[in-house]
Amino acid sequence: DKATQGEGEEGEEEHPMSFLLSTTCSENGDSREVMQTTDDLQRGIFLLGHPMCISASFGRAVMLLAEHDQQQRSSMAFIINKPTDVKLGQVLNPGSDPKVRRVTETFQDQPIYIGGPCETPLAVLHPFDELDSVSHQVCDGLFYGGQECIEKAHDLIEEGHATPSDFKLIIGTALWGKDQLLGELEQKLWILAQSRDEETTSKLCLNNYQSWEGNGQELNLQNYMVSPDGAHVWGMIMRALGG
Repeated sequence: DKATQGEGEEGEEEHPMSFLLSTTCSENGDSREVMQTTDDLQRGIFLLGHPMCISASFGRAVMLLAEHDQQQRSSMAFIINKPTDVKLGQVLNPGSDPKVRRVTETFQDQPIYIGGPCETPLAVLHPFDELDSVSHQVCDGLFYGGQECIEKAHDLIEEGHATPSDFKLIIGTALWGKDQLLGELEQKLWILAQSRDEETTSKLCLNNYQSWEGNGQELNLQNYMVSPDGAHVWGMIMRALGG
C-alpha cells in the first residue's frame, strides 16, 4: 500500500499524529481512510466523546476499548489522550519495598495519564510481546498490564530492550456494567471508530501527548480535562471520520 497525505490545517504536518488525516491507496486504486466509523463493539476500537460533551471526565476524550465481554455485556476502556504534568516520582513513595523502589527510579520522570474516572491501581500500556505473560493483549503490538507488568518492564529496560518512554502509565479507567455502554451508544453519547490496522491503533495509543503545563492541577480522576494537544488529536480523528 502507498500512503497519501491528506489535507490538514497549516502546520498540522508537524504533529506526530498528522498521519490520521492520510488516505491509504491500494494497487487497484481504492482508497481507505486511516480512521473509519464502526458499529462493531469489540476490543481495540476507539470511543470518541461526542462533540457536545462538555464534562471534565469525557469531553474531547479518545478512549481505547480494552475489554468487552459479549456475554456479560460489560466493558472497560482507557482514555489515551489525557496526560497530566505529574510525574510518577512525584506521587509514588517507594518506602522500603525494593521492587517499588526500582520501578520508581526507572519511571520517575514519566508522566501519568488519567485513563478514566473510576479509581484503579496504576496500569501501563505497551507494545512488547516479551511481556505478554504479565499483560492482556488488546491487539497485535498493544498490551496493558498492572503492577507485575510494570515490574517486568523495569527488567526489559535494564536489559536494553526498551526505554521508559515506550510505556504509558495510567491511573483510572472507564467501566460499564451490563448493557450500560450499549445504552449510552443508543443515546449517541459516543462515536465508535476503528483504525485501518493494528499498527495505527498502537501508535495512536502509545503517543506521548503534551500535557497542561504549570497549571497546578492536582491528580484528580474526576475533574482533570483533556489537554489542548489531546483535544487536537481528538479533532483530527473527528475530521478523518468526516465530523
